[in-house]
Amino acid sequence: MLKRTKYAALGLMLASFAACGWSPGSEYDAKGPVEAAFMARGPWQVSRSTSDEACTSKGQFCEIWAPTGPATDNAPGLRGGRHPVVAWANGSGQKPEVYAQFLDHLASWGFVVIAPRDEMTGNGQTVADAARYIIRQGETRSSPFYGRIDRKRMAAVGHSQGGASVAALHARNEPLFRTYMTYHISPDFFARWCCAVDQASYADLSPRGSIFHWASQVDSGNPDWYEAVGGTAPKAFALLRHAGHEAIGPRPRPYLGYSTAWLMWQLNGDRRAAAAFAPQGEFFNDNSSWADSRAARTGL
Repeated sequence: MLKRTKYAALGLMLASFAACGWSPGSEYDAKGPVEAAFMARGPWQVSRSTSDEACTSKGQFCEIWAPTGPATDNAPGLRGGRHPVVAWANGSGQKPEVYAQFLDHLASWGFVVIAPRDEMTGNGQTVADAARYIIRQGETRSSPFYGRIDRKRMAAVGHSQGGASVAALHARNEPLFRTYMTYHISPDFFARWCCAVDQASYADLSPRGSIFHWASQVDSGNPDWYEAVGGTAPKAFALLRHAGHEAIGPRPRPYLGYSTAWLMWQLNGDRRAAAAFAPQGEFFNDNSSWADSRAARTGL
C-alpha cells in the first residue's frame, strides 16, 4: 500500500504539472541592462561530455557542460585558473538534456555544470555526489578537469523535485555549496514525500547559504518557500507571470539573466550583478512579465 501511495503521488505530481512553456505570443524583455547583459550568451565556448564512470551513489553517470576558452584570468568565472561549479538536480522523470539550453548558458559564463542522470533526486544526495565527483576530477592528473575546479565556489541548482532536493541540501547546510537556486519547486506535500523537507521544518532551521527561489503565477503562484527560509543568509524570490512548470527546459529566456547574475555575484563576487539585488536595485523594476520580485539581506 505504501509503495502504491508513493507512485500515486508521483503520478499526480507529473500530471498536475504537464509540460508547458512561456505563453504563446508573450515576448520577454529584460528589466534593465544588468539582466540584459547576463541574458546574453557569455564569452566562453562550451563543451559537453559524459562522465566516463558513475558519478553518484546510485551508479548513475553525469552530463558535464564546461567552459573551453578564453583561458585568461580576467574572463568571467575564472579565478586563479579555476572555475566555479553548478551541480544540477533534475525534475521528476527528467534527464539533463531537457535543460540543455539553460545549462549550456551557465557554462558560457564560466561555470562548470555537472548534472547526474537521476530522475528522482530525493534528498539531494546524488547532487552532492556529483559535486564531489567533479572535485575529484579536478584533483586527478589524468582528468581534463585537473586544476580547473574551484571547490570553494559551488552552487546547487534544481527544478521541481530537483528544487526540493536543493532546498533539502540548503536546510541541512550541506558544506559543499555556497549558494542555492530552485525553479518551480515541488509543493509542500510532495517535497515532504520525495525529499524529506517541507516548509514547516525548513522555517525552523537556520541555513547559512544564500538561496534564490523562482516560481510563476500559472504554477505555484506564491512565495511560500521563500518566506520559509530562516537564518541570516541572503535570499531572493522571482514570480513570473506566464511561465509554465516546465518552461525552464524549452523556453529558458526569462530565467537566464538574473539566474546568471545571482551566480556571478555569489560565486564570483561580481559587483554589477550584486547591485541588481540590492535595495532599489534593477531586480525590483516593474516589468509586464513579472508579478513579484523580493529579496532580503542582499544589500551591498
